[in-house]
Amino acid sequence: MAAALRANRAAYANLPELTPEQWLRAAADSAGMRPLEATERRLRAAATVLRERVCWEAGIPLPALRAAGFPKLVVSGTWESGPEPYRERGGVPLVACARVTAERIGARHVSIPGTGHYPHVEAPERLNEMLAAFWDEAAAV
Repeated sequence: MAAALRANRAAYANLPELTPEQWLRAAADSAGMRPLEATERRLRAAATVLRERVCWEAGIPLPALRAAGFPKLVVSGTWESGPEPYRERGGVPLVACARVTAERIGARHVSIPGTGHYPHVEAPERLNEMLAAFWDEAAAV
């Protein structure tokens, strides 16, 4: 995780100002993915990303989440099908972060097989089944 964090910080520190179109291309290129179609929705999302603080700099209120009296669930992909550079630079560290975050807040961590960064897009039926089971278990307590 530390190596991925250092690499991400270094890469972002040297980024030029990007347009949403350029960001979409760079995001796909960095992950070894084919270019994404620059739809209105994707361009709007890219513009939002360019205005936000990067996720690895966001503070997570771990003590407050741990103390919260409700069931917690952290979901990740398994990343086995992702392109090698994306899996190693993104997937492995993200799964480790998900596992550690779940431990620290007293949550269950589940991985959706065959998915990477977007389990909700790549396997929505499996994710919805898992969420329904989680909510049913929580309601029974």
